[in-house]
Amino acid sequence: MTQPASIETVAEYWNRRPCNVRHSPSEVGSRRYFDEVEQRKYFVEPHIPAFAEFGRWKGKRVLEIGCGIGTDAVNFARAGADYTGVELSKASLALACRRFEVFGLRGRLIEGNAEELSPSSNPRPSTLSIRSASSTTRLVPRPYWQKPAASCVRTVSSA
Repeated sequence: MTQPASIETVAEYWNRRPCNVRHSPSEVGSRRYFDEVEQRKYFVEPHIPAFAEFGRWKGKRVLEIGCGIGTDAVNFARAGADYTGVELSKASLALACRRFEVFGLRGRLIEGNAEELSPSSNPRPSTLSIRSASSTTRLVPRPYWQKPAASCVRTVSSA
């Protein structure tokens, strides 16, 4: 029987190749790059915008576990959500932070392991967006959470 991967192994994997990072040939971190990544992502996964209903979360707190490079994150923020994203991968988080900068959006982007969030650092959002390794997004209303979400190693706020 195969042993589950360690958190360190998972972080190393996503640091080597952040999810969707190759969705654009443009200069990584540029506005054009992020626009092309978003266009490609939602072409490949067209169900996400309708399922996420980004506009539905205006004025509500949203916590996304595994925000990756921030494609869904910026759409929650653009729609007016009070957004918090937690990401294990430093490389992914750096791109998500850059993305918020490029588009002049506000949000909290936290580097950390979602399994270790303490209740005192929990932003208590209205909804929880969980991204699995298969890039499936599920939105779960807060009352159904089983665990608090990730340990805040570092918090970054943009604009």
